[in-house]
Amino acid sequence: MSLTSMLALGKDLDRQAVTDGSTSLSRQELFGAASDLATRLQSMVNSTARVGVRTPLGVQGLVDVLGCLLSTRSTALLPTDGLGSEQPQEIARSVRCQAVVTNGKLEGVSLTNGDVDRYTTHGLGPQDSPERLVLFTSGTASQPKGVRLSEANLLTHL
Repeated sequence: MSLTSMLALGKDLDRQAVTDGSTSLSRQELFGAASDLATRLQSMVNSTARVGVRTPLGVQGLVDVLGCLLSTRSTALLPTDGLGSEQPQEIARSVRCQAVVTNGKLEGVSLTNGDVDRYTTHGLGPQDSPERLVLFTSGTASQPKGVRLSEANLLTHL
């Protein structure tokens, strides 16, 4: 089973999928919004690159995470609080994200040539599952710390 097939619409398209008190989306609206974001990411982000997500919890946060996952790009969940205005870009750059999604908006991240060579396959052998999701915290001493999850890991936890 793939992530896309697990998230397939199936029946009850008009059934409420998510709400955060002020906003709600049906299953069809959620999947549609996430699919639109996935399409934009596929056209903007290299297939071996990472996409960072900095959207706080809520309906838009779920749309952004699902869109990134549906894009088949590795997704890095970045810290959303306690950061100054320059820190989000610095963190995204240090964890080698080619783009960051914040509240449905895409912003490119400028990477050096050395960074481009160290995308999601860095440190993985041919026998290893490809990276699908990386959970990041701000870490100690403001250095990002991340844990890589494969698609198999991700599906097991969903």
